[in-house]
Amino acid sequence: MTRWKPSTGSDQVAGLTSWGSSTLPRQKESHMRYVHAPLSSKGLKRLFVVISDALRYEAARDFADRLNSQAGKGWQAEVDALLGVLPSYTQLGMAALLPGAQLSLNPSDSNALVDGKSATGTDNRDKILKAYANGRAKAILAEDFLALATSKEGAELSKDHDLIVIVHNRIDRIGDKRESEAETCQAVEQTFDDLELILRKIASLKGSQAVITADHGFLFQQEPVDANDRAQFPTAKDLTFKNRRFALGTGIKVIASQKVFTADELGLSGNWEAVFPLGLDRFPRSGSGSRFVHGGTSLQEVVVPVIRLKRERKDESRVVEAELLRVPAKITMGKLAFGLFQLEPVEPKKRLPLQLRIGLYAKADGALLCAHRTVLLDSAASEAREREQQVVLELSNAADDYNNQTLELRLERQLEGVATPVPYKTVELKLQRPFGSDFDDF
Repeated sequence: MTRWKPSTGSDQVAGLTSWGSSTLPRQKESHMRYVHAPLSSKGLKRLFVVISDALRYEAARDFADRLNSQAGKGWQAEVDALLGVLPSYTQLGMAALLPGAQLSLNPSDSNALVDGKSATGTDNRDKILKAYANGRAKAILAEDFLALATSKEGAELSKDHDLIVIVHNRIDRIGDKRESEAETCQAVEQTFDDLELILRKIASLKGSQAVITADHGFLFQQEPVDANDRAQFPTAKDLTFKNRRFALGTGIKVIASQKVFTADELGLSGNWEAVFPLGLDRFPRSGSGSRFVHGGTSLQEVVVPVIRLKRERKDESRVVEAELLRVPAKITMGKLAFGLFQLEPVEPKKRLPLQLRIGLYAKADGALLCAHRTVLLDSAASEAREREQQVVLELSNAADDYNNQTLELRLERQLEGVATPVPYKTVELKLQRPFGSDFDDF
């Protein structure tokens, strides 16, 4: 496991008026992006989601690299990042991964709710998922999932549900106890082994796509916490819940070394406040460990990983390749015309068709400057000239703002059961239209 250097982002957090990021999607969007959208797309019948408690982003990247290094033997992995909820602790992080409009928590005991319904514990999360999926979703503990007989209980689980959420808890269970927190790094390594077992089980149930994510990350250090990293709880009208990295209450006095958000500023309902020590500071809590903590605002606690997994085919089939022809260095009119050549004929069970989405984009800001064109390369012709297609892209009016700038001709591969196309080829060219576009068609 990679050893990570803490990065707190304290200056940025201190200046925020609400919890959010201009670069990372919110964790609350996870369900719509990575569950609802894939299940709504044509071709995907079943999705497995693994929630590994406290799987930190850097650890998830390590695990994805491990999978991708085993090319041809299992799963292909891509990693995205989300901005986790605050406070960054289990109950709220788990609730943020569920479908529903409004998140809230009880400031007295920190239990989380989704649209007013308790999201504490696997049973309650299972009820919320079932209501969303008309009964065809299931939340199950990882140990129970692994214990299922593949040919019987596992097959029934897979048959009766479109969404199967597997809750895994090793890192948080080990790290969050004072007597075992020193074993956190070993717990991460063991989690990698656990996740590989879960993926093998999913494959045995004929699962082709899976998602691995987390509720939150963590801070950890092997050495005892320095006295300089210890904070004191602030003065407040009432502190109803106290944790090493946050506290909940009302009338909390703001001081320079701490950050206070209202519930509304955190995107949660309620009339309470939360206070967080800036940097790596810990609040005092008797009876709990201090080397492994979470709940606060550091990057290690709030950047949540999403590993998107697709199982590799074991057959020898492959998709045909495409080559661009006659792409000009400059666009001087209101359209771009070029050739697209399919390098070899399609052959059943050996060489499969390639479907591409083609568009012109501004390199500077990624703006789309034409309507997308979808091209299917599925010719079985042995004669090469019969496998060439002419493609014409009409520039939109928005392209006028990018004259004399570099554009990108992007070819993206469209995959069955995957909503977002994947990059295939990119060519740069310059937009240079000295006389406008009034007479392009003459």
